[in-house]
Amino acid sequence: MLKQRILTAVILIPLVFAALWFLPSAAVALIVGALMLACAWEWTGFMRLRGHARGGYVVITGVLLGLAHPALWGGQLLKPMLVVGVLWWLLATVWVLTYPAGFRDGKPGVWLRGALGWAALLPCYVAIWNLHALNHGRELIFLLLFLVWATDTGGYFAGKRFGRHKLAPLVSPNKTWEGLVGGVLLAMALAAAAGCWVFEPPRVMAFTALGLGVALVSVIGDLTISMFKRQCGIKDTGKLFPGHGGALDRLDSLLSAAPIMFVAYMYLVAS
Repeated sequence: MLKQRILTAVILIPLVFAALWFLPSAAVALIVGALMLACAWEWTGFMRLRGHARGGYVVITGVLLGLAHPALWGGQLLKPMLVVGVLWWLLATVWVLTYPAGFRDGKPGVWLRGALGWAALLPCYVAIWNLHALNHGRELIFLLLFLVWATDTGGYFAGKRFGRHKLAPLVSPNKTWEGLVGGVLLAMALAAAAGCWVFEPPRVMAFTALGLGVALVSVIGDLTISMFKRQCGIKDTGKLFPGHGGALDRLDSLLSAAPIMFVAYMYLVAS
């Protein structure tokens, strides 16, 4: 398993970085859209769909992604999608903290779960390609990825060393408040360093605040997917990435972090 994880990472990470750096934003949108379709297929596991119903959900998701592509109505749909994304992750925060209340008596229903899937996937999609299209967009996408990884890595090591108090024991028993603090601090330090490197020093505080917001919400994305998996009795959402699980397993934090990264950058740094 470990060899599979390492081999997959060694192959995929350079490919992802090369695509983000060399391809235009419209092409990046296609690649991210394909990943969102993979996530939609796996999300149907949370809805317990099979056969044609499962394919139908993915087709509808593809149509929505197509409408949001920059070549069509992507520009007009940016703000509504971001509003939906921010509202959904606020709701998800409450849901995670009160779990399992939101799942009692078979709730939410199958198609409400489907709508929640679109609320998670579509804002991430439009946020990433719009972020990529900005000045310093490629650097910002890399910063987004590194912030997510820093939060996860810092949280793991801080939790191992200092973890005492459980963060959300019914959702993810291994996560602790101490791990959260460690991950957030590492992400903030990384964001501050990026602010020094890309922009003038007065932007450092804005980037530090951006790192704080992205780190916190990335944890919510991770916990939200864990919450759905726990409710459905699923260990991994899929097998797309050998040794790593499915698309949702790998992109859970990015789903929540990307919309917040775009909003935070536009209002904290670029304004």
